[in-house]
Amino acid sequence: MEVLEDRTVPAVLTVNQSGVGATFTSIQAAVDASSNGDTIQVSPGLYQEHVVVNKSVTLSGPQAGVQGTLHNGGEAVVDGTSNGAPFQVTASNVTIDGFTIMNGANPVVTQPSSGVALDVSTANINIVNNIINNNTTGIYVNGTNILIQGNVIENNKLTGPTGGSGIYSDQGSANVTIADNRFLNDLNGAITFGLLPITIRANSADPLRNSNLLVTRNSFQDINLGSFADITNGTISFNSLHATDQFSNIGIQGGVIGLNILGNDLSGGTRGVRIVGSDRGIRSGAEYRRGHFDRESIFQSFGRGHRS
Repeated sequence: MEVLEDRTVPAVLTVNQSGVGATFTSIQAAVDASSNGDTIQVSPGLYQEHVVVNKSVTLSGPQAGVQGTLHNGGEAVVDGTSNGAPFQVTASNVTIDGFTIMNGANPVVTQPSSGVALDVSTANINIVNNIINNNTTGIYVNGTNILIQGNVIENNKLTGPTGGSGIYSDQGSANVTIADNRFLNDLNGAITFGLLPITIRANSADPLRNSNLLVTRNSFQDINLGSFADITNGTISFNSLHATDQFSNIGIQGGVIGLNILGNDLSGGTRGVRIVGSDRGIRSGAEYRRGHFDRESIFQSFGRGHRS
């Protein structure tokens, strides 16, 4: 007798905060009832939740597939009420698409303090087409094979640990792509890759040593692009930035191995690119190619550190 293959068809679970026309009234209840591979469709409304995504699911808001700058119509607003992360992702193979994510903050240092928090054990995560605003940090990025694309990431400046970055990472990552996002008015800069735990940063072959980072085609308004430490093989390319603060457009910290900066349009700020510490900056095979700078940035960018 032939043994038939067990094929489970992924389900679509529906959520509506009002309870009309849907099975669930909270996103967490739908996640809890889901199986790996399911899609959770969320209707417009206000969801004051701290959703723990511990299944491999697609979370689809009413603006799914619509770039954050083009959202038009009803929003599913996931509000952390300044008491935790609206989304904490602990499973791999997760997509969060088409939401407004706000008020992710937590005064407890050991708790996620961001709009979307990714555990370092996760892989294959897509954070796309969202508006992420008014959190301590917009997205806490750790893990492998992460796509952050088409989002508006703005006004992330609530008080808390690692506060003020649009995107922050300090536990290890690999193959992170940050593309086609709009960053505006995040308190301490758009993107921060901080110093890693010593067990990772000491091993240049560790794939979680922020390897293969790509930051491309993003726009940055009234904000510096970011600060980067412990990067192994990365590219920052074809971004557009106008800064009005008194910081460098791009800051390179310690432990960076192989970083290309090319084709960017950077203006404002005190420097275009700043490398901190002659013995801690770019090492072994790094390449700098100057993008377009306005006259003031050229003058201030290369007064110290590396001159391309």
